[in-house]
Amino acid sequence: MRRLGRGCLLGVMLTLAGVALAGCGNYQNECTKKGDNVDRRLAACTRIIENPKKNASATKLSKAYYTRGYIYAAQRRFALATQNFTAAIKLAPNRGQAYRGRGKVYAALGNYDLAIADFTSAIKINPKDDDSYNVRGDAYLAREEYELALADYGKVLELDPLNATSYMHRGDAYDRARAYDLAIADYNKAIGIDPTYALAYYKRGLASYHKGDHDQAYADFREAIAINPTYVPAYYSIGNLYDEQRYYDIALAYYNAALKLAPSYAPAYSGRGLVYYHTGRTDLALADFTQAIKLDPKDAHSFASRALAYFYNGSPDNAETDLKQAIALRPQEASYLLWLNIVQRQNSLPDKLRQAIRRLDGSGSPALSVDASPGETSSAALLAMTKESDPEKEQTAVCDANFLSGEWALFSGATDDAIRLFATAQGSCSQSLPQWYAAGSELKALGK
Repeated sequence: MRRLGRGCLLGVMLTLAGVALAGCGNYQNECTKKGDNVDRRLAACTRIIENPKKNASATKLSKAYYTRGYIYAAQRRFALATQNFTAAIKLAPNRGQAYRGRGKVYAALGNYDLAIADFTSAIKINPKDDDSYNVRGDAYLAREEYELALADYGKVLELDPLNATSYMHRGDAYDRARAYDLAIADYNKAIGIDPTYALAYYKRGLASYHKGDHDQAYADFREAIAINPTYVPAYYSIGNLYDEQRYYDIALAYYNAALKLAPSYAPAYSGRGLVYYHTGRTDLALADFTQAIKLDPKDAHSFASRALAYFYNGSPDNAETDLKQAIALRPQEASYLLWLNIVQRQNSLPDKLRQAIRRLDGSGSPALSVDASPGETSSAALLAMTKESDPEKEQTAVCDANFLSGEWALFSGATDDAIRLFATAQGSCSQSLPQWYAAGSELKALGK
């Protein structure tokens, strides 16, 4: 009887294990074949890697490694994916696919420096690699390097002018850079290329919301749902719109609809928690914020929201713990440091208000980046510092100035001034900002 070779023997073993391969000499095709049978592809790639033919080329082995790397990456087995992509690069350093695959793994892990380095290597190998430009743009966007992100998305569109996804991504970069009209223009182009692109409608809605056009935002969110009735973020965002307008029952209905479609969607728990908080149902608010944190332990906003609920429910120790966690997750958010000062003052801990003002930056109130506290600078002077070319930035700065001055007045014992300033803050703050709710809570505590 003719003896089976090692390759055929492995094929028999894999067949017995439930992974059928096409034949002893067809592993390369099975490895790279597109299809749903991932186990079969993985087995074929492994056969090539572990039992290479004597004359197997480095290119074929490299292809098996990076194909297996992509399979592992799709399964979120990132350590194995990285190992395979690295092996592929060592075998064939002039093939860009492995660099791009490893870069995507690094990006998924939040290691954007290594991701950008790998995407750049892929682009050097193939300057027309539009996918590598696109994902490098995503990495720059995650690092808030908007100009570099815009340049990469622009390069993709230069290579592929009908790429609706890249118009949307470039729109995201413009939106994050607060260039809302340019963002909307790019979302319009994406929609023009693909009128059924629900995500582009949703993103255009967000840009309109950031611009202050809530009617257009609502219309785009509704259109996203009309195209895709299961598009959860659109339900959540409509809930936010109604929450801001204090239509709490309608907001609650949209958050519940989002959670019915996606019970693990953390933002909807956070949004619903705010509705419960605003309507005095603190226990339910705390439960929802806790669930949001359980689902997304890196969401600083949920920690900060739960901290406020704890604080105004008479649990300043828990509030302090949550605020410290929010600051650890998002140290650039100066408003969290301000709130920590307020809570610590309640707990008779050292005052950090001066530090909070020094830390205020573009994520809070750029105009208040001054070396002074409200005790050393009048509220009128603080307001004079809030002039901004961006109306949204100026509104936030005015909000912060009024609320911050009210807190200082309260701390200094000037109760009448504090009442006046908190009332002004409620008029100047967007209802999406925690300062609006906090000013109302302070007024309530003062009997107003």
